Amino acid sequence: MDPFYNATIDTNKGTTEILENGLAAGGQDDRKYPMPPGSVTLKQKGYATIRLSVNSQEQFRYEGAIVIDAIINGNEVQYRIGDQDHPLRWITRADSEDYGQHAFYGWDSRQRAWVKNYSPPSQQ
Repeated sequence: MDPFYNATIDTNKGTTEILENGLAAGGQDDRKYPMPPGSVTLKQKGYATIRLSVNSQEQFRYEGAIVIDAIINGNEVQYRIGDQDHPLRWITRADSEDYGQHAFYGWDSRQRAWVKNYSPPSQQ
């Protein structure tokens, strides 16, 4: 079975933790460790599944980037999700679950602004 990891990025604490799923890693117990110095390492040719979770303070809107530094076959490679012109934007899970009860904000790329109770136009 291919390895499976949960990476939790906590913007409140400024930490990242990795939880290695023990069952997917060959039946051993789950292991949790901070990054850095922890890392995800493939022991053979293949891939690993990594689920990213971001914990942020509720009732705030966020934007930024996720940067993954990797060494593949001895070569340093950097992967980015989000950049200055196209940042990754998110709200907290609790805020999204309260949709309809509280103001909900979404990113309108045409206005380049957060819009209260935003609903994207339908694609026809």
